[in-house]
Amino acid sequence: MSEDKRKHPRRTAHLEVELSFPSGEKKVVRTRDVSESGVFLVLDKLRRPVIGEVVTVLLNNSEQ
Repeated sequence: MSEDKRKHPRRTAHLEVELSFPSGEKKVVRTRDVSESGVFLVLDKLRRPVIGEVVTVLLNNSEQ
């Protein structure tokens, strides 16, 4: 198994978030894990952002 060289440890987090693209397109997606410096988004068949494209990830903070 390869050594994990990430700067910050990842934590499992299955959350529902809203992903917004510069075009105005918005989609609800789920996370797999998060760290201090990033988040893994499960996009399935949704188009992936291109390198350098700025997207917004909105976390719904309501209690469910």
